[in-house]
Amino acid sequence: MAFELGPHHYIDSTATSVAEELQKLGGARVVPATAASADAISAAVDGLATHGELITPAVIADSLHV
Repeated sequence: MAFELGPHHYIDSTATSVAEELQKLGGARVVPATAASADAISAAVDGLATHGELITPAVIADSLHV
């Protein structure tokens, strides 16, 4: 069902490094970080492409590690 919404790739953060997988794909232009976990969102930061954007509509209590 997720692929019907438009993504072309799925990365299982419990099985692999999100940042490494995003970099293998050329880096992400946009990461809409909807996870409610600072650790989960921080894991995607190094996967951004040059001039990539991290959008964080999630409300989290902890600090992001960028």
